[in-house]
Amino acid sequence: MRTDLDRPAAIAAVARDLYRNASPAPRALQSLRPFICPFEALLPWVPERGRMLDIGCGAGLFLGLVAQARPQITAIGFDASRGAIAAAQQMALEHFGDERIDFRYSAVEEAWPARPFDAVSIVDVLHHIPVDGQRTVVEQALAHVAPGGVLIYKDMADRPLLKAGWNRLHDLVMARQWIRYRPIEEVRAWVEQAGGTVIHRAARSMGPYAHELLVVRQAT
Repeated sequence: MRTDLDRPAAIAAVARDLYRNASPAPRALQSLRPFICPFEALLPWVPERGRMLDIGCGAGLFLGLVAQARPQITAIGFDASRGAIAAAQQMALEHFGDERIDFRYSAVEEAWPARPFDAVSIVDVLHHIPVDGQRTVVEQALAHVAPGGVLIYKDMADRPLLKAGWNRLHDLVMARQWIRYRPIEEVRAWVEQAGGTVIHRAARSMGPYAHELLVVRQAT
């Protein structure tokens, strides 16, 4: 069990190891991502044991870190990018042959893995979803959390405008997509109206990127 994943540099070292045999693009991207995404602020909220679902898992870095830090967690991640899922599956096969983490190609509009999960994470996903579907995704994520479990939500902030604009440019270049921010207060209202309780809220800046985090406890 890794207990030192509390700094971007330490997380980046693990990322380099996890993707050392990946093709150049995912290897580089996953090695750099810990310096722009605060994984060290997300990992402490993952329970010690149980089942976990990661929505829009990309190349699987967050679940790879979870598997290192929480040996008693089994997890499923899904994403709509075939290339990202291929990289995630390769990483899981090479490092977690016990099948503790499973990656699947699927979009959020398709059927999700069967509930419930002790933790559900949705990290840097909501701003890629059309505005009229964002609330449904958040509510569905919370509905997949077992009673007493947690929803870990992290997305890019819509303020300050300079940082929001930089991230919008980032996604135009990397994802070829015009992203759609959702104010964190609206997301908070959605989960509370759906019966969840916000137990933690934080904001974080990392270089030119601004992040917002909610941790929501599902009703028992």
